[in-house]
Amino acid sequence: MMEIEKAINVLMIDDDGDDCYLFSEALNRLSAGHRFTCGVESSKMYDYIEQVKPHLIFMDINMPGKNGIQCLKELKAHPQYGNIPVIIYSVSNSDRDKEECLAAGAHHYLVKPYVLANLTHSLKKVFSKNWKVVQTLPAREDYVIGLDF
Repeated sequence: MMEIEKAINVLMIDDDGDDCYLFSEALNRLSAGHRFTCGVESSKMYDYIEQVKPHLIFMDINMPGKNGIQCLKELKAHPQYGNIPVIIYSVSNSDRDKEECLAAGAHHYLVKPYVLANLTHSLKKVFSKNWKVVQTLPAREDYVIGLDF
């Protein structure tokens, strides 16, 4: 019997290289072999998607040019890519941002922690799901990840 590969293609769209590096380090600590790519320009979102073929996208909100909420709405309306799950990855703890992202179809809202161990803990929760299959949107109480530290 053939074992199903659990590793997935993960795309992050975030203009902050330090956040990309921290995320990559946390992902490596999970030792799941996920393939990680960070794109730093929101205007190149579709180019990144074409190259990476992600199973899951993490997206920052505060980016120059098109912000993450605009990108999320655009992506979810796209006939070919609208089914790719998106997790917002932001320093914003604003209820307004969380609600707007939930309404736009984000699967989760992950508040950026400033400690690697906390991010690793949050990512364990995220990657406990099989993102290679369609995931329903979570219940409202499970939507925000990372505020329990």
